[in-house]
Amino acid sequence: MHTLDHLLWEEWTLEEGERRFAQLTGVTPVFGGKHAEGGTHNSLLALGEGAYFEILAPDHAHSAFTHLPEEPPAAFTPSLMTFGFKTADTEVTKKLIEEAGLESKVHRVARASPRGEELEWESILVEGHDFAHFIPFFTRQLKGEHPSKAAPKGCELLELSIEHPNSKALQAIYDALQVNLRVVEAEVARVTAVLATPKGRVTLDNAVGVRST
Repeated sequence: MHTLDHLLWEEWTLEEGERRFAQLTGVTPVFGGKHAEGGTHNSLLALGEGAYFEILAPDHAHSAFTHLPEEPPAAFTPSLMTFGFKTADTEVTKKLIEEAGLESKVHRVARASPRGEELEWESILVEGHDFAHFIPFFTRQLKGEHPSKAAPKGCELLELSIEHPNSKALQAIYDALQVNLRVVEAEVARVTAVLATPKGRVTLDNAVGVRST
């Protein structure tokens, strides 16, 4: 069975994301590093049980994003983007994906931590479906300390819930990929994460961002 690795939250600027979650949770995210190939950078919070929360934003100093304005467009909402699960064996996970009638693409990713430690991992993307970010990616740590150990502690993931109009098909994929999530039938597709923080509960989702506290 795969276990949760991290939640991925999208921001327009990393500084705004850090301020947002320091105010919401009472725990200040720590800068994680830059992803040179993708042109993004991140900040992190630990969520307990070997999981963490990643705030991801374009690195506006990177050549890929120098054209972006500092202020986001009106249509942009910071929100829960997707989620990743751990795998101990890339080939086993790829086989599960193939047996589910889907396709996989493996990327090797690296970044340096602010302390100069080199981190490296494999990211397995699941393709050949119509569920967008509702299908998790998988990650296998190859080198360095897992981000959940280095990130600031104090927050805990209480619940990760999935709602979807095509719940039976999505549930079948989760089961085939050995992802321990239950899908609730609903008119609107939604991913919701509930965090316990020093400032109380914080509820996040993929559509409107912070829903309640």
